[in-house]
Amino acid sequence: MSGDSTHRNSKDAQANDRGQERPGEGYTLLLADDDAQLREVLTIHLESRGYKVREVADGDEALASAMRFKPNIAILDIVMPGVNGWDVARSLRKNPETKDIRLLMLSGIGEDVLGPNLPILGGDLGLDKPFDLDELDEALRVLLTT
Repeated sequence: MSGDSTHRNSKDAQANDRGQERPGEGYTLLLADDDAQLREVLTIHLESRGYKVREVADGDEALASAMRFKPNIAILDIVMPGVNGWDVARSLRKNPETKDIRLLMLSGIGEDVLGPNLPILGGDLGLDKPFDLDELDEALRVLLTT
């Protein structure tokens, strides 16, 4: 067993000993955002909540990774280099192998623009940047229970 796995397992055990919830246990998640710092913060948080996370930096990687990884949920930034998040969402929805992936769209374009466009462009839920981790947790809970 690698040192990383051992370290991660001990961190998981410590989290469980402290009574922290792990609602993501058993779920896989694709995180696509071109902001490396945001990806790092979100990945640490999501893994602490039990999710298995695959992170990518652009839309092309997101599409390829979704096909390989088959996540339960994809968190997609709308504005990314190359293929944007809306185009990724549309492509995932059109493909029979990925059409059921739940999609959480992230953007700084404003809720008044984000919200009305979600159903048209394939997203299930949206979060306007900046958001806090409690908002993210709640959005994921909704996606996993609806």
